[in-house]
Amino acid sequence: MEAIQYKGIIIGFIALILAPTIVLASDNGAQDYLMTLTPKGQAQMLGKAVGEGCIGKVAFYQGSVGDHTSSPQDAPILPGHEHDAIWSVKCSNGKSFSVSVHPGGDSQILDCKMLETIGGGHCFKKY
Repeated sequence: MEAIQYKGIIIGFIALILAPTIVLASDNGAQDYLMTLTPKGQAQMLGKAVGEGCIGKVAFYQGSVGDHTSSPQDAPILPGHEHDAIWSVKCSNGKSFSVSVHPGGDSQILDCKMLETIGGGHCFKKY
């Protein structure tokens, strides 16, 4: 079983459709779109991105890959792009996932327990 899953997500598609109506604040349109949603909407969208029966209940924005320059010990060890946004989402089934939202709208998803096991950091912790 692979620990890391790459999935195309709805966020990128919606961000592309709504891009003319959203003033982009960063170089990550999918992240910009997520930030326009309510906390409940963020959790639902991230849950859909995760799949695996995840109904998102709690979303937590941890920061962007570039945010950790002042504290490298808290930086994610998983490979990422400069403008990746890192989120944690708790599902109604009790599972939690780390979701790296890439500028292109795709994502990298990893179970929070697996993230900690491989020494990749912690979910629900601000960078």
